[in-house]
Amino acid sequence: MKQAIKNKMSMMRIVGYGSGCLGANLMNNTVSSFISFYYTEVAGLPIAAVGIILLACRLLDGASDLVMGAIVERTYTKEGKARPWVKRMAIPFGLSIFLMFFSPSFGMTGKIVWAVCTYIAGIAIIYTAIMVPYNTLSAVSTEDVDERTKLVTARNMFGFVGPLVIGAISMPIVNFLGAGQLAWSVLTGIYGVLGTLCYLWVYFSVKEVGAEERYEEYLERKNTKQTVTEKKGQRNLLDDLKALIQNKYWLIVLFIQLVIFFNYGVKAGYQTYYTKYALGDTNFYSFLSSCGMIPNIAVCFMIPWLSRKFGKRRISVIGCFLAILGGIVMALNPVNRTLILVSTLLNCAGMAPICNCAFAMLGDTAIYSEWKSGVRNEGLLFSAESFAEKVGGALGGAAVAFALSLGGFVGNAAVQTESAMAVMTGLMVWFPVAVAVICILALIFYDLDGKYDTLFAEVMERRKKSGE
Repeated sequence: MKQAIKNKMSMMRIVGYGSGCLGANLMNNTVSSFISFYYTEVAGLPIAAVGIILLACRLLDGASDLVMGAIVERTYTKEGKARPWVKRMAIPFGLSIFLMFFSPSFGMTGKIVWAVCTYIAGIAIIYTAIMVPYNTLSAVSTEDVDERTKLVTARNMFGFVGPLVIGAISMPIVNFLGAGQLAWSVLTGIYGVLGTLCYLWVYFSVKEVGAEERYEEYLERKNTKQTVTEKKGQRNLLDDLKALIQNKYWLIVLFIQLVIFFNYGVKAGYQTYYTKYALGDTNFYSFLSSCGMIPNIAVCFMIPWLSRKFGKRRISVIGCFLAILGGIVMALNPVNRTLILVSTLLNCAGMAPICNCAFAMLGDTAIYSEWKSGVRNEGLLFSAESFAEKVGGALGGAAVAFALSLGGFVGNAAVQTESAMAVMTGLMVWFPVAVAVICILALIFYDLDGKYDTLFAEVMERRKKSGE
């Protein structure tokens, strides 16, 4: 796509921005992959209680994303509206990773209370307060759709490195250190320090376009006496929310991201249990996770070129069909490790385009929002990413816990019931297929790719006339 405005970004800035997703995954992927396992196998919490904790806390957490999006929109500093929050929350972010995987000797009630408090503080407050601004940076650091795609590609590249590292080393380290509380404390302590460093790198690497001008305009408005009529004409939160709901493409992308992260939550939940009870080898989970990242990374390198040539929607649909093929392969023999590996490679390669493109699509919907309603609300638009990640992941993790509970799952049992094993097998084989089908159906209604250039040109003309 040819744009009216070009903001070429240096490789250092692109890589610096991408590192934030590595930091995010050090928390999010660790929590989604292991928190349920840690709660039941180490802290000793009942599986039903774990399901309630994950679901209730994450649903409560969903509202915090919109609140943080509104806060970002109303933040005025010389550094911008998003970048300062990345700096402020970097250290609390790292500390919260450690605390969520620490369970004091308080008795069962005390352990549950501790789990609820640390989970809410870590995910609903701290993670939200750093991820919404971080996601917003991809829109406020450039308006060039191709440059934004590069940022998103770097983000996703680091996002794949996170699960690759976490999946490859977490369980081996935990098992090597005895698989007890000390092992998890050492592991998450390391992840916490690395997460903090990643976000500090983002802060020092990425700059917001027009941040100083926006801050000066804010000071001028603040120092100028306004009439009642002028104040009534100012935009408020209800105006922002109304513009959000009227943005049909944002709603479509939000739904797709909810499905994607629900898939992540379910997948992270059942694979740990499946490798332990169906295959008898938790280390195979690490091997499987690591191998799954290979096609993700390979496809990720191709996304900028593919999206320019064919469009985000088209390559996403084709990828989903490949993911469906992966599910069919595993159905041939769900306990054959070779078929499981082949299925995983096909599924990961197939889902890579939509996982990459969905985030870039959010940036594109910002232009549609401004074209339709005249409102620039990147902070709220990008709160969808964090909202979908947490709510979708929570629903997925809770769904696994509830499904296993209904199947008669018993933590640390030598042998699980047939119904519990049937639940694990069904999730392993057919759930990824259902996810791919749903994504294809949603993408049918997303046709912004072909309209973006025209809308962008009209928005630029309006800004020029208004003197922005």
